[in-house]
Amino acid sequence: MPAKTASATKKKTRKMTQIDALMAIYERDNRVLTPRAVVDEARPESSPLHKAFEWDDTVAGEKYRLLQAQDLIRSFKCTITSSNNKTIKGVMFVNLSVERTHGKADNGYRLVQDVQKCPDLMQVAVEDALRELKNLKNRYVYLTQLQDIWDVIDKHTTKKKA
Repeated sequence: MPAKTASATKKKTRKMTQIDALMAIYERDNRVLTPRAVVDEARPESSPLHKAFEWDDTVAGEKYRLLQAQDLIRSFKCTITSSNNKTIKGVMFVNLSVERTHGKADNGYRLVQDVQKCPDLMQVAVEDALRELKNLKNRYVYLTQLQDIWDVIDKHTTKKKA
């Protein structure tokens, strides 16, 4: 019987993916996944999660400040009068899809009152809202108790496409 070479007996091992790493953390930590645990697990360069993060503190610090600025902008509220003359409290600044910088934290915001005065911007706002409602439904579709709401969202989002 011929001797087996090391390469012939060596089992192929699949490289751990990011989802494998996340699931391992999830199982290890009593089936709860926290951002802190993910960052800690990603620190070693050998981790499949490592490349998902910015490790240069000067770059990461600036990105974090941009996120803080977004939070600040979104924190301001104003009183809005609806079409049936009801007043409601809502966001003062809105980020429309036409202002987004695709994955960067430096998105543009407009005053809600300026958006309301411009029919083109209002159309973008409505399309953005419908897209966000569809995403909300997709995120929570497993909550069958909300099926009536999901049906209304489907009605409005599919009507828009017709």
